Amino acid sequence: MICPLCTDKRELKPDKKNQLKEHLVVTLDKKNHIHVHGPIKNKELMAEMIKAIARRSDIEIEDEGESN
Repeated sequence: MICPLCTDKRELKPDKKNQLKEHLVVTLDKKNHIHVHGPIKNKELMAEMIKAIARRSDIEIEDEGESN
């Protein structure tokens, strides 16, 4: 998959650098393979993005970082 936001060096395209700080792209192909492209090594940012997706999708997820 080629990211529409990145250069071939996995950096934001020049016209996107002023608009975006980071991005996450997830696709599902016809063979049911899920491809994830983004800052997956940045665990804090990934957790923030996943929580935002869950909130917008009305999905409850447990937060391992919070105590009950």
